Amino acid sequence: MSKIAVAVAACALFLGACSGTASLEVTDARISLPAGPNAAVYFELVNNGDHEAELVGAESDIAIAEIHQTTMSGGMMQMTPVDQITVAPGQTVEFAPGGLHVMLMDVPALELGQKVEVTLAFSDGQRVTFDAEVSPIEIP
Repeated sequence: MSKIAVAVAACALFLGACSGTASLEVTDARISLPAGPNAAVYFELVNNGDHEAELVGAESDIAIAEIHQTTMSGGMMQMTPVDQITVAPGQTVEFAPGGLHVMLMDVPALELGQKVEVTLAFSDGQRVTFDAEVSPIEIP
């Protein structure tokens, strides 16, 4: 192998190790079949790395996206925007009905089985993109 090829391979390994993008993983992604103009995206966010990750935003290819938390206040369910979520090394944060979720607003008509692209943005510039499949979701 030439010296240039070795140098390129070494740089690629170094940059890959520094980027940390492989340390964040999304599993079990699904999106609620919307009954109105909004839909919720649920998933598990896993930090397999050795540094905290600060989730600071979300985007979608079909709608406006925000990170929300469902809470109860005065017997009423409310959804409030969340500015950031810290995911510790080795931690899994669940985005599930009745809790955290990515809210999609002004969603076009969706069909069961359709896949929607969602991107999570982190404070260090990392981005994790995944597909969420439209499915019926049971709300607790």
